This record gives sequence, C-alpha cells and structure tokens, in this order.
Amino acid sequence: MRGRSPFSPDMEHFHHRLMAKGLSHGKAVLAMWVMAFSCSLVAIAAAFGKGDQLFAVFVFFGLGGFILLRYLGYFRFEFFGEGLTTLIKDRKSVKSAEQSIKEAEELVTNALDFETLEKCLSKAAEGIRFQQATLSLFEDEGRLGTDLKENDPSVGKIISWRDGVQSGYFSRDKEFVAEFPISGRNYSYGTVKYIFLDGRKSLSVQDEVLLERIHDSISNLARKFRKENFTI
Repeated sequence: MRGRSPFSPDMEHFHHRLMAKGLSHGKAVLAMWVMAFSCSLVAIAAAFGKGDQLFAVFVFFGLGGFILLRYLGYFRFEFFGEGLTTLIKDRKSVKSAEQSIKEAEELVTNALDFETLEKCLSKAAEGIRFQQATLSLFEDEGRLGTDLKENDPSVGKIISWRDGVQSGYFSRDKEFVAEFPISGRNYSYGTVKYIFLDGRKSLSVQDEVLLERIHDSISNLARKFRKENFTI
C-alpha cells in the first residue's frame, strides 16, 4: 500500500490510467471488461491448445499486454537510472499530495466554524499546487444551503485563500480555472473555484479525485452545520 490509506483511490489502477488517457468512466470500465474477456479466452486456449498453437497464443497475448501496459505508462524505455529516479520522484509526489489532502480533510472534520476552511484550502494547495481558491457558501434566509433546483442562489459567505508567495504580473495565457459544486443529497451548499498559474490546461485524474475528497468533507461539514441551524 506504500503508506496509502486503504480507502483512498489507487492512482496506478487501470481505471485511472485509462481515464487519464481521455476515456470516460463508462468507456474505461468497458475497456477493462474487454481485457478481462481477452484473458478468459487465453485461459480457455491454454486449456485446450497444443504445441505450436499454445506457444503462438502466449506470444501474441504477451505482446499485446506489453503494448497496452507500455501505452498506459507502466513501462519506460528510459535509461534505467534516470527512469528509476523519475519513478521515485513520482511516487514521492503522489504520496506528498495524498498526505496534504488527508491533513486538509482532518481540518474540515474537526472544524467548529467556517474560518477553519481557509486553513483547509491552504493545506490542500500544498498537494494540488493551485495559487488561489475561493469558496462561496449559499444561504437561504440566513440558513446555510439552498434547494438543488435553485438557479440563482444567494451567496452568504465567501472564504478566499491566496498564495502569498505568488506576486506580480501573470499572463492570462498561463491561468487555468476549475470550478466545482459543493452539494449534498438534498441541498446545494456552494461552489469552490481554483486558479492555477503553472501553465496547465486541464486537471489530471489524480488531482480531480483528491479535490473531490476535499469537496466531500466540506459538504459533510455544511450538512452538519445546517442540522445545527448554523447561520452565516
């Protein structure tokens, strides 16, 4: 498990690797079913095949499997020392990001007010590397949350975080904005917007999954505050 929580997603799983290649969730699952069906056919061939036929089946299966794994990034043809160094750096980066998100989740879980959420965003930025974040909380007559069908919800509170290290002028060409809803089963609690200034054009599957963990914890906190008639 490499120190990873058993309940956190494994970013090296086929499913996440396929989605990182641009497949939707449904197509990634379908591709995994096709792979499973192919493996079952090879197993049947191994049971009934003989001699040269069996050898040919294993050669083609092994070659196809190698090409697929190479395409998904499990194998690298770089110089061994360089490839190993890159792999270690990638593992450390993923582990560091997951640890930051875990600490951010704990801050939200133990929060007694909304001001703690600024610390949560700051901690999450250590793992996801965004430069600005704005959390807008919706309210209805002073009470946290609005109906899910509300088209123009009223914003009752805004919590912002900004990287103090970043200063000066930044080209709009390097700016990437990602916005997500914060909602529960019955109510919409707000939205959170992230601004990245590192030149990226999209979020990786890993970053989306980690951010989703933060959003779920904020949604749970909002649901708790709403039950306690917490006003904003």
